[in-house]
Amino acid sequence: MNIRIVWSSLCPKRLGIWVALLAIVILISPVVSQLAAEDREFTPALAEKFGFIDVTKAPYGAKPDGITDCTVALQRAIGDCATPQGGTIYLPAGTYVVRERVAWRRSNGEWRCWVGLQGQARGKTVIQLANNCPGFSDADHPRGVLHLAAGWLSDNGPDSQGDGRNDAYHNNVRDLTIDVGRSNPGAIGIDWMATNQGVIDSVTVRSVDQTSGHAGIAMIRRWPGPGLIRNTIVEGCRYGFVIMHGSQSATIEGLTLRHQREAGILCDLNCLSIRRLVSDNRVPAIRLTSSFPADWGRFPQIVLVDAELGGGDPTMPAIDNRKGYLVLRGVRTAGYRCAVEDRGTDVPTLPHEWTSDTPLGVFSNAGRTLDLEVKETPDWLERDPAQWESIADHGAVSNDDKDDTAAIQAAIDAGKSSVCFPGGVYHVRDTIRIHGPVRTLFMANSIVMPLPGGGFGDKLHPRAVFRIEDPTPDLPGVIIERFEMRMGNEAPGAILFEHASPKPLTLRNAMPHAGTAPYRGLPGCGELFLEDCANHTHNQASWIFQGPQHIWARQLNPELVATNIINRGAHLWILGLKTEDGATNIATERGGTTELLGALLYPAGRAPPNGTPAFTCIDSRMSLSWVLCDNPGGPYPIWVQETRGRETRELLTPALPDGRHRAVPLYAGWRTTDK
Repeated sequence: MNIRIVWSSLCPKRLGIWVALLAIVILISPVVSQLAAEDREFTPALAEKFGFIDVTKAPYGAKPDGITDCTVALQRAIGDCATPQGGTIYLPAGTYVVRERVAWRRSNGEWRCWVGLQGQARGKTVIQLANNCPGFSDADHPRGVLHLAAGWLSDNGPDSQGDGRNDAYHNNVRDLTIDVGRSNPGAIGIDWMATNQGVIDSVTVRSVDQTSGHAGIAMIRRWPGPGLIRNTIVEGCRYGFVIMHGSQSATIEGLTLRHQREAGILCDLNCLSIRRLVSDNRVPAIRLTSSFPADWGRFPQIVLVDAELGGGDPTMPAIDNRKGYLVLRGVRTAGYRCAVEDRGTDVPTLPHEWTSDTPLGVFSNAGRTLDLEVKETPDWLERDPAQWESIADHGAVSNDDKDDTAAIQAAIDAGKSSVCFPGGVYHVRDTIRIHGPVRTLFMANSIVMPLPGGGFGDKLHPRAVFRIEDPTPDLPGVIIERFEMRMGNEAPGAILFEHASPKPLTLRNAMPHAGTAPYRGLPGCGELFLEDCANHTHNQASWIFQGPQHIWARQLNPELVATNIINRGAHLWILGLKTEDGATNIATERGGTTELLGALLYPAGRAPPNGTPAFTCIDSRMSLSWVLCDNPGGPYPIWVQETRGRETRELLTPALPDGRHRAVPLYAGWRTTDK
C-alpha cells in the first residue's frame, strides 16, 4: 500500500471486533409476510387519475382471465408507450397469459426505454407464461418473459437485443407477480436493463416446478445498471438474481429468495450493495465469480448488511466467494457447512462485521464500518380517491409549452393529502410552495421544465422550484416521487427543492437535474430520504448537506463535473452510489459523518483531473467501500485525502489486484474515540 504523508508519518493500525455468535434463529416466513402486508394497491380509479395506460381498455383489450393470450395487447401498449416522453402501462387485477416475450420495442423494431409497468398490487396482478412455451425451453440460451431495453438504438437488426448502450432510463416494474410457468427452463422473469433511474418494486417472480426458470431477475446484457430492487420475492428458478459485466452496478433492499436450484444470487464481475436479504435455500445464498479475463483482477464486490441466510446444506457455504471482495455486517447463517468460503478458505461463523480483505486507512482507525443507525424510506399511498387532487383539474395541460405554475399551486392549496401530475411535460416559472396537509406529490414520471424567461435564470440569485414549508402539526412528512426535472443549463438559478419544514422529506424514483443545486436544507429542516435518484448537469450542482441533518440515501447516482456530494457536518448514510466524470465523489468536512456501503466510480473513459481525490475528509468521520470501473483514462491520482488537525495524508496506490479495475472493500477513516 502506497500512502503519501503530507505533514508527518504515522503507521495505520487495524482494529477488529469479533463477536462470537452462539445461536442463530432464522425466521423466514414472518419476514415474507411482513413484505406482503406492506404492499400498496393502485386501483383503476387512481391509475386513471395518474394518466396510466390501461391495457384492458381500447385499443388494446387485454383479457386477464388466465386463459386468453395477452401477448399482442401488452406488446402493442408498450410499443405505443415507447415515445421520447415515455409512459406507464397499467395492468388491473387478473392473470395475463403470455406465450412470447414481452419486449420494450416498437412495432417498427426500434428498441425503447422510458416505459413503466404498473400492476394493481403484487397479489392481484399476475403475468403468466404459458406452460411448455416455445422459445423458453433452452436453459443455455435463456430469455425474459419481460425484456426491458436501452433506447434509442439505431441498430434494429436481428442480432440486436436492446443492449449495448447505457440509456435504459426509467425502466420500472412495480406491484405485480410474474409466473414463469411449468417446463420453461430457459425463462427469465425480468430480463432487466436500467440506467441512472430504474426500479423493480414490490414484485414477485415465481416458478411452480423444479425445472422452470433460469432466473427470477437477470441483468446480463450490456450495460446493467445502476438500478434498485426493493421489496421483491423470487421463489424457485435456477438463480434468484443474476448480474454480469463490469460496468455499472445495482442496489438491493428487501429481497427474499426461496428454493433456488444453483444459487440465490450470482454476481459475475459486478458491484452490489445489499440490505435486508432473506434466503431460504439449500444452495449458496450468494456466489461471487468472474468469467472475464484474468487480467481484469478480482473485481466482483458485494456489501451485504442485515441478512438472514437459512435453510442450508452441510456440504455447502452460505456465501461462495470464488473471486471477489466482501463486506458483511449483521449477517446470520444457519444449516451450511460454513458461513463463507472465501477463495478456498472456510470461514465457519461470522462476527457482527467481517471483510474479505484488510481494511485500509492512512491514520490509526477503527478498522470497520461506522455502522450508523438506519431508518427505512417512508412509503405511503393515499387509498381514498377523495383525498387526491389532480393538477389537471386546475388547468394544467401537459405538453402545451405553457405556464403550469398557478395550476400546480392551486392543486396543492386545495387541502388534500395527495396531489398528482398526470404523465407529461409541465412548465413552471416561479416557486411552488408545498404546505399544509399535503403528504404526497405523485408525478407519474412527469417532466418539469423551466418556462423560457421565467424566474430561474439568475445563478447569482438562485430560487427554489419547490419549497417544502409550514406542514400541519400531525403530518409525518412529504413524499415526492416518480419525476424528472430538467433544470440544468436551461435554469442555472434553480434550486429544485428547498427544505424549510421540520418534517422529513422523501425524494424517490427521480432524475432531478439542477442548475444551482438539486436540494437545499435550511436550518431546522427535517430528515432527508433519497431513493433511486440520479442527476447530471454540466453545472456545479452538488448535493450539499448541512449539519446536524440526517440523510439516508439508496441508489444515488450523481454525475457532475464538480464534487458530487458535500457533507458539511451532517450524518450521511448511503447504500449504493454510482458516479461519473471523474470529479471528487464525496467531501466530508466540519465534523460530518459519512458511511458509504458500496459505490461504483465510473470516470467514463476520462482521466480524473490531476490532483483530484476520489474522496476527502477533513476533521470528520467516514467509512467507504468502492470499486473503480474499467477506465482507459486511468485511476484517480489520489484515492483518499484525509486531514486530522494540521496533518494531511493521502492514499495513492492501494494494494489492489493488477488490471483495469480497482476495488477497496473498506476504507476506515475514523477512530472509536471520535465523537
